[in-house]
Amino acid sequence: MSAYESSLYECEVVHERLLPRSHRFCYSMFYLDLWLDELPRLDRELRLFSVDRLNAFTFRDSDHLDLGAGHLRLNLEKWLLEQNGIRLAPDWRIRLVTLPRIGGYIFNPACFYFIHDSAGRAVHAICEVTNTFHEMKPYLLPRPTGEGFFEQVLVKNFYVSPFSRLDTAFHFRLEAPGEKLRFQIDDLDEGRRTLISMVHGVRRPLNDRALASC
Repeated sequence: MSAYESSLYECEVVHERLLPRSHRFCYSMFYLDLWLDELPRLDRELRLFSVDRLNAFTFRDSDHLDLGAGHLRLNLEKWLLEQNGIRLAPDWRIRLVTLPRIGGYIFNPACFYFIHDSAGRAVHAICEVTNTFHEMKPYLLPRPTGEGFFEQVLVKNFYVSPFSRLDTAFHFRLEAPGEKLRFQIDDLDEGRRTLISMVHGVRRPLNDRALASC
C-alpha cells in the first residue's frame, strides 16, 4: 500500500494516424496522479519530488492554468465559475494526472483533471492541452456519462499540429484513475476519425524508488 493517495502510473502511449496515410507508433512513459491537497506533504516527504523548487521531478503551478488567482485550485475554481458557471464546494477534491518537470524541463502536451465531490465521485473532468508554443487551452467534460467515465466531442479551435485544422474536433474518452489508467482522444475531421491517441497505464505506489526508476 502507498503512503499517499497520489500515485504513479507506468504507461504505454499509442498514436495511430488513419488519414491521409496509416501510421502507428507507441512508447513507454509515466504519469503522476497528484491530489492537489496532498502536494505540500509530497514536497516535505519525497526526496526526488518538489513543489516549485528544482529537483529531479518538480511540480509548478505556473505550468498549468494561470488566471492570476494564486495557486492552481483557485485558478481552476475561477475558470469553472466564470467560464462555465460551475461552483466547486470547499470539500470537493481535485486530482491532476500530469507529467512533472524533469530536471527543470517540461514536456506536457496534455494533462487531465478529475474533480471529486464530497462522496468521492468524479463529477467533472478537464483536459488541459498545451502546444509547442506553450499556449494552453482547457477542455471541460462537465458531467460523467457513466460511473467515473467521461465522453464528449468538442471542437478544437486551437492550434496543436500542422497536420490538423483548427475546426477539427476532439473526441474525449476519459476514465477517472483507479488501478488502471485509460484515456483516449481521437481527432475528428468532418466526422472522419483521422488520429487516435491512447494512454493505458497501471498504478504504482508513489515513492522515491518508483520515481528513480522513471
